[in-house]
Amino acid sequence: MKKLSILLVAVMVVFATACTKNQDVQDTQDTPTEKVTRTSASYQNTLEVAEFSVPMDLEDIDPSIVEFINTYFPEAEILNCCQSDNGYRVRLADGTKVHFDLELNWTKVICEHSTVYTSVPAELIPAQIADYVAAEYPEQVVVTIHKTCEEGWMIKLDNHEAIVFDAEFNVIEGGCNGGGHGCDTINGGGGGHHGGGHHGGH
Repeated sequence: MKKLSILLVAVMVVFATACTKNQDVQDTQDTPTEKVTRTSASYQNTLEVAEFSVPMDLEDIDPSIVEFINTYFPEAEILNCCQSDNGYRVRLADGTKVHFDLELNWTKVICEHSTVYTSVPAELIPAQIADYVAAEYPEQVVVTIHKTCEEGWMIKLDNHEAIVFDAEFNVIEGGCNGGGHGCDTINGGGGGHHGGGHHGGH
């Protein structure tokens, strides 16, 4: 019996040593890029958990958000709503996304992947931006609009071109005028930016 126990312990030690050596070999064979990729993926998972927003029950969604959706997207029901430190993120059943800040002002509308709405509702696009798009991009429509930092605006057209405007609606990045550097990215962020009320900034 003692011999059998000693034999089992010896086998376990050999197995553990082999596993350690295999891991060492894997780490040695990995290129620097592969090591960074694996580390980045793990770190990204940590970030996603840390930044996770809290889902809300539909009956708990603020009435003003519901009214906004019913007014501008009457053909799409609210699929879900999540609350984060910056505000609220609403996803509609057609694929549209609408972000609101903590004061319940809308900050971003994304219709790029909607199966119902091919563009952002005209009522939500400031007249200056609408006129610019009509003049410079008559064949394109606005599929995303975002109120950005310092009371600026960004839009994305259905040809995937992003254009950044300052508070006076001067083009500062993208578009036909070139421009300098914007203050955010059209696909980044989520809310918490200033600007406008429930009905945009005409």
